[in-house]
Amino acid sequence: AAADAATAAPLAGADGPATKRRRPADGSAREALRRLSVFVAIDCGYGREGVDVTRENYSPLVSLARAVQRSPWLSLAGLYSHSGNAYNTPSGRAGATEVALLEAQRAGKAATAVRAAGIPVAVVSVGST
Repeated sequence: AAADAATAAPLAGADGPATKRRRPADGSAREALRRLSVFVAIDCGYGREGVDVTRENYSPLVSLARAVQRSPWLSLAGLYSHSGNAYNTPSGRAGATEVALLEAQRAGKAATAVRAAGIPVAVVSVGST
């Protein structure tokens, strides 16, 4: 397990076009050869972070995923969402369930749109604490 952790690509999140190429801090060739695996954040309705997918306009998401895919320093690990709006819905548990189902549907559609553009999406993560 320790050897796996030493060679595993680090993970990070990205949620907008400001995501840039990763450059090694010390310029070392070994570090330059590693790719940073990123999860792109999608906003499924909470409004806090991520590329907005609530209007089913997936162009910004596909553009960001394509930029990650084309980067020599990044690889797309998947998409993730955090719907914290499930915490305090007026209708309690039923409302939280509704938020969770909507989040899952929106995340699934977003992943389908990215995949339709020829970009692999291995992981789609949804939920809240």
